[in-house]
Amino acid sequence: MFRPMKTQKVNDNLYVIRTLISNFYIYNTEKGLIVFDTGISKQLAKSGFKRLHLDYTKVSYVFLTHSDFDHVGGLSLFKNSKVFISKKEEPMITGKKARRGIMYNRKIKNCHFMEDSEVITIDNLSIKAISSPGHTVGSAMYVINDSILISGDTISLSRSGNIGNFSFVQNMNHKENIKTVNRLKEEKFFDKMSLIATGHHGISIK
Repeated sequence: MFRPMKTQKVNDNLYVIRTLISNFYIYNTEKGLIVFDTGISKQLAKSGFKRLHLDYTKVSYVFLTHSDFDHVGGLSLFKNSKVFISKKEEPMITGKKARRGIMYNRKIKNCHFMEDSEVITIDNLSIKAISSPGHTVGSAMYVINDSILISGDTISLSRSGNIGNFSFVQNMNHKENIKTVNRLKEEKFFDKMSLIATGHHGISIK
């Protein structure tokens, strides 16, 4: 069951916006705002910024965890931003691969593609892409300054904070999602994070 958080300030730099069933996140830097996913719609994303007293025109960078509608629906609000997405998600945003059956995700142009483990530095902030296929072919997570994880739809969180796989109903390849999550658990990857922010199941803070 999805349990998105309400729109609010999480800490000094991180904010969360709820757009119906999904959350997306804003990181505030000294020089501007960075957005991770964009929610279901432009209108709901814009409303969330207004509620938080943040200026959406100050968003210079958008990092997409994957291309499902509830994560890219508000993208047009940030028309002047530089958009990043996993290289492996390219066939999903060019119409080469269907999401399910004859259903395709929306096409997205002018994206900058990131490879697994690639790091981009913005305003002294490091953002690392972590390939995490299963939910979609190119699902990815982002690690901010080696401590904050934006997980998208790679994982679920229980009310007690336990990490699980994402729902098999929504996953394109559930076996691949299980493989991804198990590998990261074995590597103690999640244990290294001080905060884990998911797309639908809230946040876990150590």
